[in-house]
Amino acid sequence: MAGTALQLYHNTQTRTFAGGYALAAQLSAIKAVLDLAWHIPSIIGVYDAHPGVQLHEAISLVLVFVAARQSKQYPRVEQEVKGDEEEEDE
Repeated sequence: MAGTALQLYHNTQTRTFAGGYALAAQLSAIKAVLDLAWHIPSIIGVYDAHPGVQLHEAISLVLVFVAARQSKQYPRVEQEVKGDEEEEDE
């Protein structure tokens, strides 16, 4: 969780999205919304035995939503991978 928070802080400072795929961040946010629906009685009805939301889960949800926002707001970081052509030149 600390690594994710530091990556998101770095993304904010550099105004780029790095550290993961944008689609994965967005799908994680959709999954988080569906997981939150489990705790809303008007959606699933009254269920007396399900647990509440723990603090680390709430912090993780915030990080997931921040990552999804950054993936839409900031440009991605392009990585240059050495190909076979560059290796032959050396």
